Amino acid sequence: MFNRKQIATLSFFGFFAYSAIAAAGWFSTDYKFTPPATAEGKACIAKCEEKQDSCKSEIEEKAEKKQEECENKNKQEYYSCLKYSSNRNECIEHKNLCLHNLVSTSSCEEKYRTCYQSCGGTVDIVK
Repeated sequence: MFNRKQIATLSFFGFFAYSAIAAAGWFSTDYKFTPPATAEGKACIAKCEEKQDSCKSEIEEKAEKKQEECENKNKQEYYSCLKYSSNRNECIEHKNLCLHNLVSTSSCEEKYRTCYQSCGGTVDIVK
């Protein structure tokens, strides 16, 4: 599987990737939403919000499931290693190898902006 040096490297790059993505949040685009004047347009936007919430929940649930599957697999490998290995120190390689999945819901946000505009609202980039 992985030796300690590989684990350290994976941890470093996982941390680096997480930091880079987190830092990108500081430079994210801000939007100004102006709702339509009509009641129909506002009701339409309420549906867009429901779709966005559903989209985000689905992405987050998939990421959570993937993380749980990875953790369960590693736990099984770790206990199997403890049971059959003569060198228990090598079993550490099977612990904590799952890097938490970074969840991006940007596709949901893009769909929301498109939906918002189709309802008669305007979406402007704030500079």
